Amino acid sequence: MGRRTGISFYVAPASMEGNDFDKFRTSLKEVLSFIKYLQDADRFGEVVEADEGFRHLGRAEVDVLNVCAGANLEMEKGEEVINVCLALEEMKRRAVEKGVEEERIAAEEKRIVLDVSERDRETQNCAFRCSLTYAASICSWTGIPSVKCND
Repeated sequence: MGRRTGISFYVAPASMEGNDFDKFRTSLKEVLSFIKYLQDADRFGEVVEADEGFRHLGRAEVDVLNVCAGANLEMEKGEEVINVCLALEEMKRRAVEKGVEEERIAAEEKRIVLDVSERDRETQNCAFRCSLTYAASICSWTGIPSVKCND
């Protein structure tokens, strides 16, 4: 068997400069740009808006981004191309809705806790008053002088 020769290299998007991505003539450019700038929201938005390639990203590229970068881009069944700009706007909208819902749930839980603690206070006060009444009646039965407390 013949010996395999070739060039070995790796691509590290995080260490690439912005103009390095222009060397790619395929959708790998958008995939690597997406990965590099995903953690920098401002720069990411600029790159996505400026690069026309993000308006027609294919299913294979979306699959790579979802697996490698945790992008969570959704494509409808039968859809073969996605506009990443629109997909990101949809993701933002869903995130805001989720945040609002979580905040509503937290507020509701807090209200319930406050209602329960208010009822607990009322119950404790009632129990205290009842125990004083009970103690007073025992005192009267046994002839022990009762002590009045101011509520």
